[in-house]
Amino acid sequence: MKLLGVARISDKNRITLSKEVRNKLKAGSGDLLLFFEDDSGNVLICTENTLPSGKSDVEVLKLLVTGPYNAGKSTIVSNLSRKATSIDALQTTVGFDFGRKYDEINVFDLHIFGTPGHTRFAFMQEILAKGSAGVLLVVDSTNPETFSLARDILYRVKREISENVPVVILANKQDLEGAMKPEDVAKQLSIGMDVPVVGTVATQNQGLREALQLILKQISKMRGKERSNIS
Repeated sequence: MKLLGVARISDKNRITLSKEVRNKLKAGSGDLLLFFEDDSGNVLICTENTLPSGKSDVEVLKLLVTGPYNAGKSTIVSNLSRKATSIDALQTTVGFDFGRKYDEINVFDLHIFGTPGHTRFAFMQEILAKGSAGVLLVVDSTNPETFSLARDILYRVKREISENVPVVILANKQDLEGAMKPEDVAKQLSIGMDVPVVGTVATQNQGLREALQLILKQISKMRGKERSNIS
């Protein structure tokens, strides 16, 4: 099964579906369509909810969303994903968040895992980190007292993945009074000059797509270097 391309139904300049086809696909106005070619040369159209059976060449990519408690990780996983599941108690994540989406630019099947932020769940951060291709580190821009915990969490997950794993920092809650600017968050975190910091408002979906594209770009760049070293 070969993936030919992707498009959103809402993008009228690229694709228009009849009501009959849309109903058959059970597709909403904003759904992402995936176009596959099977072994017989037939073109199949489906949504993420109606994927064709059989192996496809869509690469699965695992992303880790981590950071201190109450930073907004669950909201970010939910808003980045087409589907999301959360295991929580008393409005804080005690298990993990999981989301899945197809990135229409890079054509990845993204599996997005959000970790709990409390120190007592450090073992969950380590377990969920394994196999991640990149890390989105989320901090509450209004609460610099948690930045040292954010550094500890990043160190912990890097130890399970790689010291060179791509990282993007999300300076969340930029809409709240007292929120530090992304550049000030970067200085106070002191994680590294080469680590991008993106200002976000997770509840309004602001800055999330920018952060996602940045981490995917870093992952692609790193993989290109690795292939060059091998050859």
